[in-house]
Amino acid sequence: MVERYADLHDAGEEYKALDKAVKEKFRGTELAIVGKTLLEGKWQQDTKYKLPDVVKTAIEELKAPYAEKVKQGKFFLTVTKI
Repeated sequence: MVERYADLHDAGEEYKALDKAVKEKFRGTELAIVGKTLLEGKWQQDTKYKLPDVVKTAIEELKAPYAEKVKQGKFFLTVTKI
């Protein structure tokens, strides 16, 4: 299982890079045929907040008393095939 995981890791990294490039290139394209591939996109409603710096600072100050450093909070696993 771990060896197969390691085999797929490089393909996964390539996929992430291609995924990002395709999404950047075709952002806003609602319908296209590229080679033998059909691309269909659609816009979706989103909410953006344009907060002034004073509000951002106030939010950070409100969160500060509840902040807690967790020594084992995040875990990153690096797999290298040997």
